[in-house]
Amino acid sequence: MANSNLAILTKSHNIIAAKKRAKREQIKEIVFDDGARREFLTGFHKRNLKKKEDAKKKAIEREKQERLEARREQRKLLAQRAAQNAAETERAYGGLVDDREYDDEWSGLSRSCSSQKGKGREIEMEEEYEDEEQLATVTVVEDFDPDALIHGPDRTRKAGEIPQALSESSIHSQQSDPAMKVRSGDRPSGQHIEGKAERAKLKAKTAVKAKV
Repeated sequence: MANSNLAILTKSHNIIAAKKRAKREQIKEIVFDDGARREFLTGFHKRNLKKKEDAKKKAIEREKQERLEARREQRKLLAQRAAQNAAETERAYGGLVDDREYDDEWSGLSRSCSSQKGKGREIEMEEEYEDEEQLATVTVVEDFDPDALIHGPDRTRKAGEIPQALSESSIHSQQSDPAMKVRSGDRPSGQHIEGKAERAKLKAKTAVKAKV
């Protein structure tokens, strides 16, 4: 009972102490910043413009990254295509291709082409010549230098100069080559002259015998 009487007697003191404490902690004055208040109230349009600007910058940066990625992919595809074309070119000209050389990047034609300098390769060309009396097929076999394909033709060679690599020139006659065609009713000029010469010799012999 004493405790309750003490609480009753000190209740007013506790209330007074709480009021004093609240008074000490009370904010004396509330000051509004007119500039910040005005900025907040009138800055909705600015903030919206800033958001749009930031979104536009992000979109431009994203498109730039996409273009760079597309270019990297295109360069990669071009490198693979170049390596494939180089391999096909070497196979076409009889070069040796090492697949390991084209795993990452094409390093040019292999040394097998340049090591055969001076030896060259032979190329066969067929051409047909036709005149009024005969048709002849000429097969020309000439040396082929792979370096000329890579580095270009020799600059010292003059225009119109006959290549020295000519190794074989064969003209197929009418009897051996079926491609040789002689028009019906016409005779080659050489055979016609030989026939005239033989007839002249026979006439001369006949005239001599007649005189004897």
